[in-house]
Amino acid sequence: MNRLLHTILPLLLLIGLLILCLDASAQTISSRDSEEIKLLARRKVEKSLVDLLNVLTLEDLEESQRKAIVAKSLTDTEKSRRLFYSTDVIVEDDLQPERPIDQPTDVKIEKYLANLDLFYTKSPERTITFSDMKVSNVKERVYTYVKVYYTETFKGKNTQSTAAFRPMPRVAEVRAERVGKKWTLMIAQIGFLAPGDSATSPLNDVKLVEPEAPVDSTAMQARLEQESLQAAERERERERERLAQKVYESYLTKGDQALAAKDFQGALQNFQEAEKRKTSDDDILPATKIEQVKRLKNASQIAERELLRDYRDKADLASKKRQYAEALSYYHKILAKYPDSTALITVVKELTQKSNRKTEYDEQFAAGQYEPLVDAYDKVIKRDNTNSDWYLGRGRCYVKLNKDDRALRDFTKSLELDYANLATLLARAELYRKQGNLPKAIADYSAYLIIDPKNDNVYAQRAQLRVGTNNLSSADDDFTQAIALNGQQPTYYTDRGLLRYRNLKYDEAIADFSKAISLAPTVPEPYFWRGLMYAIQKQYSLTGADFANTVKYKAPDKLIARADSVMYHHYESGQQANTARNYAEAVVHLTDALSIRSTSPKALYERGFAQYKQGNYKEAIDDLTASLALAPNESPTYDCRADAYMATENYDLAASDYRKSTAITPTNYAAMLGEGTALLALKKYTAAIPPLVSVKSAQKKTEKNFTPAFFRDVFYRLGQCEYATNQYEKAIDDYTAALKLDETFADGFYARGTAYEAYGKLDRAIDDYQRAIDRTPNSAERHYAKAYALEKKGDYALAVTAYGEVIRLDSTRQLYTGALLRRGTTYLLAGQANEALSDLEQPTLQADTTMCGYDCWLNTGLAHLYTGKPDAGLPYLAKCLSNSTYAGRAAYATACASLQKDNESEALVWFDKALQDKSLTIADIKRDRLIDVARKDYRRSKAFKQLIDKYKK
Repeated sequence: MNRLLHTILPLLLLIGLLILCLDASAQTISSRDSEEIKLLARRKVEKSLVDLLNVLTLEDLEESQRKAIVAKSLTDTEKSRRLFYSTDVIVEDDLQPERPIDQPTDVKIEKYLANLDLFYTKSPERTITFSDMKVSNVKERVYTYVKVYYTETFKGKNTQSTAAFRPMPRVAEVRAERVGKKWTLMIAQIGFLAPGDSATSPLNDVKLVEPEAPVDSTAMQARLEQESLQAAERERERERERLAQKVYESYLTKGDQALAAKDFQGALQNFQEAEKRKTSDDDILPATKIEQVKRLKNASQIAERELLRDYRDKADLASKKRQYAEALSYYHKILAKYPDSTALITVVKELTQKSNRKTEYDEQFAAGQYEPLVDAYDKVIKRDNTNSDWYLGRGRCYVKLNKDDRALRDFTKSLELDYANLATLLARAELYRKQGNLPKAIADYSAYLIIDPKNDNVYAQRAQLRVGTNNLSSADDDFTQAIALNGQQPTYYTDRGLLRYRNLKYDEAIADFSKAISLAPTVPEPYFWRGLMYAIQKQYSLTGADFANTVKYKAPDKLIARADSVMYHHYESGQQANTARNYAEAVVHLTDALSIRSTSPKALYERGFAQYKQGNYKEAIDDLTASLALAPNESPTYDCRADAYMATENYDLAASDYRKSTAITPTNYAAMLGEGTALLALKKYTAAIPPLVSVKSAQKKTEKNFTPAFFRDVFYRLGQCEYATNQYEKAIDDYTAALKLDETFADGFYARGTAYEAYGKLDRAIDDYQRAIDRTPNSAERHYAKAYALEKKGDYALAVTAYGEVIRLDSTRQLYTGALLRRGTTYLLAGQANEALSDLEQPTLQADTTMCGYDCWLNTGLAHLYTGKPDAGLPYLAKCLSNSTYAGRAAYATACASLQKDNESEALVWFDKALQDKSLTIADIKRDRLIDVARKDYRRSKAFKQLIDKYKK
């Protein structure tokens, strides 16, 4: 027990101390305290917070000011002047309008204010407002606080977002601390309004503690009256505050309006009135606005003085240029500010007189009245020979009259009288330039620039002259200075680019031409020069794009011709490479040409031709098709594409192209041959004959234009078509014509052999096959044709030998099984059954179902019978019984096999079936020797005779 008390007692003491501490920290809050806290919290948000945000978004707030204002709001040692409780205050970021409010980002207050400065648009006016202000009851968690609810509206924008801000419900938690008898409030956190949260929510509400009520009725009545008076006074105080806030806001609004109208005095007065009426030291906006107005007013006064000085300088420069009307316009602007200036009025009067006289003379000059004007200047100079303008005017007339020496004397005299007469300096510089005296022209331009150093055009003129004197470095400096003064003049960049091109500074030249293009995108010259630079750098696709724009924007013919020459250089190189059969090199040159101009049909044709020659048929067809789209009447292009189609076995497209070529050039006999060849490949033999006949008919008048091989092919193709359409005699004649042109033409002998064979002239066929073999001795196909013809003729021994040659030469094994079958059959026909079986029962042949069928099985069965092996032969014969073509002969052979096995009755049945089939006649049986091999005397048997007699009837 003592031990338990020893353990629990310290714990109980600790709990008691904690309760005492909590009681000590708790603040007793009355209704009066509650009203004061809520009023002060509302002020913190409604005035101080919105003022701070608006001040930080003023457009001319200096960085040092911003930092000082933020620091004061966070760390002011006097808590009553501090807006935020500490630098750890958290704000749910509302500066990203596209972010959903249910996915907030927490930032510390210092970071939030920095982001506001960085990303929110600045304005001379207030763009942030709070409305729908409501304050909760006093609450207590770890500290005493209230929640201020409001709707925030940002009229500005986030500079990094295109989304607009929407009015956003917000809530600020304001912490309350009692300092002596007063309450100090500071903002502890700011966030979005959470679902279910509202100003009337009772969560964490503090229970207000009121003073004890008096016991007697008199004291109670006095207290009630006092509380009523206090409540009325608080309401009056609130109303006064609302009215004061309204007046305060109105002065701020009037100040903003005056500032926008640049009424600095009115703005200053209104902001000073607002400053007098601020209700808290936290209201920093009026003071900030006062400073802003003073800065702008001072800047405006400085700007006005600078503007008047600028007017005076421009008027003086215009006078020196003898642009009196322009000078007067500037002096009148100064006079509007100082209307009582006697000296200024005198200057204006003198300039007006000069301007009127100059205008009169300028009108005559513009009308081309140079001689009368010279007389007028002569008269005025006699009266007043000290005026620089008269010599300038007369000199200009002399220039028009081509009296350059007199003009030069007048210009020089004009400058003696007034060295600052800029119009004369320009006129004399132009005269020197006309005379080719570039150094003196440059000197006058230089003198001009001493007086008017901001004249970009004169820098550009001097630069051009310095190019003429080969002072290229100084010329570049002048162009650069002209650009610095007027960076929007595209001709300066073009001229400097040309200079840099001349100095081999291609990248810098390209940059200048590119800038000129960006400033004047429809001017063609910079495109041409940049394209030329790209060509030098071998960036031909970029060259092509620029040269296309050179044409599009109608450059002078000279430039277009130069652009064409760049393309033609590559085109001619490609054409020459094609002629030399260097097709890969041709493709490279022609690709460069087409990169420069993709619409050149000739370059497309030449590259297509080179691709075709290299076997790149798809690429060839693409190029030739593109060429035809641009030049649809070019027969050679159709020919070449047709050749490519032939190579890819697109015979129908090839035939079409050959036909189109012939339509364009009716004497294009090569295209006719091509069309016939394509149609032959499509097995359109009848359609192929007319174009081939057309070439054949023109042989005599065109044979000088073609090689014998050309006409050989014509006759050969025509023979093939005639053979395929069973016109064997014509085929033989045309094959013969082909062979007269080329006696080495093995294909021709072979083809004529097939025609002779089809025509039934086996001896001539065999002779032609042999001639083909003599010219191509290793052709298994031709040996096969000869062997088969010998077999058909009945020369079995020679046929067997020829089939042997086929087997020996057939390295691809394409004819092997066929040759085995035919040789085996030939052996059988020659009475060499054992040799026949050796070929016919080869596993390779028996396994080849495409070659070994009923004919093969029948002959194999017969060979077994001839060698006296009926049982070995019957399975082969049985396979043939189901085929109507072979059933009769198979039944007959089966009957002979039965005889070999001494089964006469069965043999008689099979003989009967053989004759019933009617594919085998009595005459066939009488001639056939197999029945004699089976049973020599069987023909004389009574049963067989009766069967024969039966079918004789």
